Amino acid sequence: EEIAEKDTVTLQVTLTRLNLEDGTRASPVHAPFFPVKKDESWWVVLTEVEHKHLITVEKITDLKKKVVHEIKFMAPPRTGTYKFLVYIVSDSYLGLDQQIPFEMKVIGAHELPEFEAHKDDLELDNEASLFEQVLTANQDSDESSDEEEDDEVMVPTKPADDSAAGLSEAEKKKRQKRLAGKKAAVEEEDETSDEDEEGDLVADKEEAELVD
Repeated sequence: EEIAEKDTVTLQVTLTRLNLEDGTRASPVHAPFFPVKKDESWWVVLTEVEHKHLITVEKITDLKKKVVHEIKFMAPPRTGTYKFLVYIVSDSYLGLDQQIPFEMKVIGAHELPEFEAHKDDLELDNEASLFEQVLTANQDSDESSDEEEDDEVMVPTKPADDSAAGLSEAEKKKRQKRLAGKKAAVEEEDETSDEDEEGDLVADKEEAELVD
């Protein structure tokens, strides 16, 4: 696989414990003088050889028989062939450390083949994003609410006269006559009040003229 300058590189380190059977896990380290139980761990150190550059240090604590650990790092910024060295170091046992060299060729970014988007990816560009879908849904909700408000019609209702329910025709006529009498008395009282107010105004006017 071609690696361009400043590209992201993924390095896979596979650790296999040959003394374990499939499905089993490593037992604690045999350390009778250590004050607590100790599980084995492995340090993975990645370096660039020519410039003696330390790239990363990572720790593996998985106790399974086979462990696959991935290291991500950035490719060198210039084209060329680079040599790397991976150190696998045990924190519990002597004589098990490993050094694994490898080379990596870095090409210029202009040498990479032109990227061609998949047809399905191009069709996704024509679809609305999640933000656009939410925005459209909110606009539709506001418009429907406005239409419902416009469609609402205020219909005046006449209050029901519950007091006349269950009366005979004669009783209803008596009730109507009684209500009409009360209405006439109220109107007469209003007219009398208006006349009194007019009389007071005339008296006030005459008194004012006498004072002048």
